[in-house]
Amino acid sequence: MIMIELKNISVDIEGNKLFTIDRLIVNEGERVFIIGDNGVGKSTLLNLITGIIPTPKGGVLSNNFDFSYLKQNNYTEALDYNSDIDYRLLNELNVPKNKEGLSGGELKKLNITDSFSLYKECLILDEPTTHLDKTSIDILIEELKYYYGTILCVSHSRDFINALATKIWEIEDGVIKEYIGNYNDYLEQKEVEKTSLENEQNAHNIKREALLKSIEQQRKYAESLKQKKGKDTHNPGRLAQSKPKDVIAKNAFRKLKNLEGKLEKMGDIEKIEEKQEIKFPTTELTEIHNKIPIYSQSYTLIKGNKVLLEDTTFQFPYGKKIGIVGDNGTGKSSFLADIVSQNEQIEISSKLVINVYNQMDYEIKSDKNIFEYLQECSSYNDDFIKQILFNLRFSQDDFRKKISDLSGGESTRLKIAFTFLKTSNTIILDEPTNFLDLSVIKSLEELMKSYKGMIIYTSHDESFIKNTANLVFKIEDKKLVEVV
Repeated sequence: MIMIELKNISVDIEGNKLFTIDRLIVNEGERVFIIGDNGVGKSTLLNLITGIIPTPKGGVLSNNFDFSYLKQNNYTEALDYNSDIDYRLLNELNVPKNKEGLSGGELKKLNITDSFSLYKECLILDEPTTHLDKTSIDILIEELKYYYGTILCVSHSRDFINALATKIWEIEDGVIKEYIGNYNDYLEQKEVEKTSLENEQNAHNIKREALLKSIEQQRKYAESLKQKKGKDTHNPGRLAQSKPKDVIAKNAFRKLKNLEGKLEKMGDIEKIEEKQEIKFPTTELTEIHNKIPIYSQSYTLIKGNKVLLEDTTFQFPYGKKIGIVGDNGTGKSSFLADIVSQNEQIEISSKLVINVYNQMDYEIKSDKNIFEYLQECSSYNDDFIKQILFNLRFSQDDFRKKISDLSGGESTRLKIAFTFLKTSNTIILDEPTNFLDLSVIKSLEELMKSYKGMIIYTSHDESFIKNTANLVFKIEDKKLVEVV
């Protein structure tokens, strides 16, 4: 049974075309996940389906169903614990009974519970895993697996999509393309598309080269006939004989023109985007001889009246990518903050030059454009700066954008570029994948792998940790323990 149908829809925001839809359907019981870069219209599509924004003129939307809509940043402390809220789920997600001073993750859990508490035919979720720890994400996955209804979800979490999706809609270049299956199935289908495009491109190139060769040979032949005709005009005795040759020459040039017309009609086919491998230059700053530049023999972390870490020891070797994991509220961000502030309990080498990226820290105040801003802060050459920007999905035209005109997603990507381009040998990243789309997360993974120094970071994204970390430490039972 079809639950949602969209036909002949074109969505424009402030004169800019976001996407067009010929026909898309969601069947009852399907779990459809929407992916795509920041700004392509993922949340707009959800708002269109739910009726928050009107259906464009000429478009058709059938959506006769009741739904619960969890918006991306719809955090509220005004929920009533005495209402119909699901206390079982509330307890499983470990939400404090006292609503005062809830963290972002705890508020998210509270709103998730509220959205799930009353059964609706359809759950519509916009980035439900943002700010959630792995334990909470696993609980959410299990809840959704046994949810008897339809799910429409925007997400950047590969593991979350993989566990739940039966269908994926990808928004790219103004088109929504459908893939059947979960994220791994999507990757396989994308690889088949890429191989098909490569084969098509190779066949096109072979045909084009053969045509260019034929054109060159025909041009030489036609020109030789033209030269012979010129010589014959100086010899009256041969003038009569030159008329058949004149016809041959005209035919030769006609054939040349036909071949050139075929070349023009061939045109160009879609080219496969090839990213350049990023290689950070080795500098004196990155070549330090202290093998363990950050360590502690006894470290205790207290926030308010709560002991988060107690008399724990750790050693962070230089040059490694070190992931810090743990549940919400265990002190991951506070621990990173103590490293940055050089807490007296932690021994930190004076040779370290640390750059920091904090979650939600994307406000940049400058009257410069993107490229000027990075030129000013970086000692790297212009070509390398451009390479980093291209890697983070900025276009050549974006380089001239004023900082003040950037969207939240663009500011986040610029902040990441700044963090890696500003002179350093150590980088601290606090939940860097929050609010990043999948393509930028992959780009960030490449940056981290190629960076010459040490990176210490927190993340709830299991795939991100797996793809980037040399060492993983978990905060558990008030200790920082290396995960083997």
